[in-house]
Amino acid sequence: MQDRSKQNRSRQGRSPHDESKADLAIVLATFGTLHAPAEKAYDKIIDHYRRSFPEARIELAFTSGSIRSRLKAQGSFVHSPLTALAELQDEGYRGIVVQPIQVVPGEEFHQIVSLIQGLRYLQGRFGFRCLEVGAPLLFEIEDYYRVSRALSSLLESSKNAAAAQKNAVVLAGHGTNHPADSAYSLMAAVLGKEHQGVFLGTLEGRPGLDDVMENVRGTDAREIMLVPFLLVAGVHAQTDLFGEGPGSWRHAFEKEGFIVKVNPEGLIDIGEIIAILSDHTARAVEKIKS
Repeated sequence: MQDRSKQNRSRQGRSPHDESKADLAIVLATFGTLHAPAEKAYDKIIDHYRRSFPEARIELAFTSGSIRSRLKAQGSFVHSPLTALAELQDEGYRGIVVQPIQVVPGEEFHQIVSLIQGLRYLQGRFGFRCLEVGAPLLFEIEDYYRVSRALSSLLESSKNAAAAQKNAVVLAGHGTNHPADSAYSLMAAVLGKEHQGVFLGTLEGRPGLDDVMENVRGTDAREIMLVPFLLVAGVHAQTDLFGEGPGSWRHAFEKEGFIVKVNPEGLIDIGEIIAILSDHTARAVEKIKS
């Protein structure tokens, strides 16, 4: 990111709050990262939101306490969702949308929902006029097909059209032990229906690496393109997917005799993916304005 300082990170290019303008704020809540190249993805999504919601104050918040603590030790400050909301409330904002920058509505999403539900009980000078939560990337069935379409150019460019049967694209998401993990299976089914030689697995859920490996073995593929099905390609992508260590997906496929190439970018680098998230935000904004 351009600057991790409190002011430059969240308010760069923004005028002080004017009470005469619509008091709308949007908090982009994401797990966070310590991987410097991945920070550019956050700059991209913040810029998109500033263009899409010019009337709103945009704040970035990290849900990971350990990442915030490590950044603080380095002299950088990043809000948690709670402290971001507290600061906005103190500055007079009463209509706020918290937009989770997450793939599925898992445990982290429900923790954010729980936070918002608790704050809705506040009344008087410490309360909010309206608090809403936007949906994560995969929430309604149409989201899955929009994501599939958004990935089309990436998936096709990752395969050699002249030798399609010799190539496969393997997308790897995070996964979760929450029931929302089923979203990855549905996404895998949609991708399998709409794209040839494309497989989706997860690092910590189902389908897992073994499931994907079995599916790829059932094809004539000899070359694998590994693609993070992560909004931001941070540490997980660099170590668990692309790493040289014996536990990485790259190592596992190479051990099986596949030629492995990697696409290092996260989903946020695809404009249409950000558009899906901002459309979810727009629905929440409409509730505040109604």
